[in-house]
Amino acid sequence: APRGPVVNRRGLGTTPPPSRRRRSCLKGGVAMFVIQSVRRALASERNGKGEEFRSLAKMPEANQNFAVSQDTFVSPGKCYEVIKSSLTLPPATAGSEDPYPRALDLGAGAGMSTQILWNLGYKNIIAVDQSREAWDNYVDSQPKSVSFLHLTDNEFLDQFQKESIAPFDAVVVNFAINPTKAQRLAQALLKPNGRLLAPVNDIPDYWFGQSYILYDSNGHSINKKEEFLFQPDVTEGTCQGYWCARKLIDRE
Repeated sequence: APRGPVVNRRGLGTTPPPSRRRRSCLKGGVAMFVIQSVRRALASERNGKGEEFRSLAKMPEANQNFAVSQDTFVSPGKCYEVIKSSLTLPPATAGSEDPYPRALDLGAGAGMSTQILWNLGYKNIIAVDQSREAWDNYVDSQPKSVSFLHLTDNEFLDQFQKESIAPFDAVVVNFAINPTKAQRLAQALLKPNGRLLAPVNDIPDYWFGQSYILYDSNGHSINKKEEFLFQPDVTEGTCQGYWCARKLIDRE
């Protein structure tokens, strides 16, 4: 038969039977484990650690690109090499107030450029695209510190300014834009020492030849790479080509 309460030696009350003591210790251990797990999870989220970001899209060859959805192409492999070499983390971030730099990925598509940014050490990332089909199909693991917004770049810029979103250490643009827009985005979105990388039309409003240009937060060009050919900015009235006819994408 189960034992009842036991009077302790000092007569100061009762001591629970051994089975209850074991259950009490077990509950206390579980509670402590849960508390510690929550603390670790919160610390991981604050520190940009924990779950890894992962896109299943494969890196293309240097001059190869391919469709990942009806309205999204993965850029040639050499484009991602430019991102890697242009947006390496500055060494000063370790002692700053925000040691986990923020990045913005405009035209994120299937998450290839997001993956590059993550691998470079940008653990707080906002990915933006006017179509979410490729993202949903290829992004296999998405930490809480990486968010996807189903917006055009113009819609995001409006939201950024209205909601006072914190500026970024790095911005990647994955579609062709005009020089004036690249300068405007750099001035609006970057921290003082931030950098924006974009394929910029060699001739304004001519959508069949771009060069990668790196901008500082003042909108000044600080580097220029070889010529590329990108999908055009479909929000521009001068947009030319197949993709411009598809500019009104259903984003519901």
